[in-house]
Amino acid sequence: MKRRLLWQVVLLIVAAHLAHASIIQGVIPPSLVLIPSDGVIAGLPGSAIGWGYTVTNTTDWLVITSANFEVSTPYGTFTDYTQFNFIVVGPAPESESVTQVFNPLELTGVGSFTIAPDAPGGTVITGEIVMTYDLYSVDPNSPSFNPYVDTISTDNPLPAFAEVQVIASPEPATWIGALTALILLGGYAMFRGPRAELPTQTDHLA
Repeated sequence: MKRRLLWQVVLLIVAAHLAHASIIQGVIPPSLVLIPSDGVIAGLPGSAIGWGYTVTNTTDWLVITSANFEVSTPYGTFTDYTQFNFIVVGPAPESESVTQVFNPLELTGVGSFTIAPDAPGGTVITGEIVMTYDLYSVDPNSPSFNPYVDTISTDNPLPAFAEVQVIASPEPATWIGALTALILLGGYAMFRGPRAELPTQTDHLA
């Protein structure tokens, strides 16, 4: 009798562990997808370009805290736009998927990357956008939210591949040549003046 009871307890413990494992496997971790989805953007030296993003989270409540463009070749400066927006991603009443397009005027998206004015054309700057987030068991927008009690984890990373391609600036000689051609054409047209009208048959009769 005791042995049978012991086996029942063991089976219950095993079943509980299996159930817990299945629940853990069923949890979908947060994800980050950049806009554009391949993470590749391009611009001229001295220009400011950037990425939008979509963050998805279906369990608990995620708050985006920062973003950075981590590169090995610093041919520019990154500015974090997530610091200007309080974004919560999670179950209702929040949204489980939040998208922000890059807009330098409204400071939305991941952030901007200002390409160095002296960056050589054809340079490819490869790295990662690393977004960080805090995770809470209660919606931070809820009146009952208490960060001291409801915090699950902080400074969690969400990495995504990113690349900046530097477009070569047009050569000055090309612009000078085109401008010279326009000036010559304009001068030629002025030199010719208005075209003389051909006499008509009525003029001959008169």
